[in-house]
Amino acid sequence: MPFLTEEVWHALYDGNPPAKSIALTTYPHAEGQYVDRGVTFEMRVLQSVVTALRAHRKERGVPEKEAVPAAVYCAEEDGSLTLGYVTNESFKKLCESLAKVELSVKLGKPPAGAATRSEVGFTVAVTYEATIDVAAERERLTKDIAKYEKALQPPSAS
Repeated sequence: MPFLTEEVWHALYDGNPPAKSIALTTYPHAEGQYVDRGVTFEMRVLQSVVTALRAHRKERGVPEKEAVPAAVYCAEEDGSLTLGYVTNESFKKLCESLAKVELSVKLGKPPAGAATRSEVGFTVAVTYEATIDVAAERERLTKDIAKYEKALQPPSAS
């Protein structure tokens, strides 16, 4: 694709580009009047919430394709900006889609003892209760122990 990109770039400037190659130019930056600070902030909030939800899912061992219930808690004193965005229905649906969760938004603090991940302005909680096949897990762990014990043994002299 770099050759195609180069050709398109030259075509955009009618064969008279500002540099010999697109690889030698600086990345374009938007002019000040075209920057919407509200949209930029909203995107940062979306990224923060989705990143926190994904990280918390990973910490809890939730399979990637499984949608699970999750909550975003916004404290009254520091989460009002975040709360305003997360309660927006289209924003909420986007979070649910990107983080694979069924999202609820709550004002206040999460219940005591809940597994949470805190960020600036909000806290996320993912509800996931995995059922464990005890026999299969014991067998897997026994094999792991045997493998590690074998690796700790000094090499035999032959």
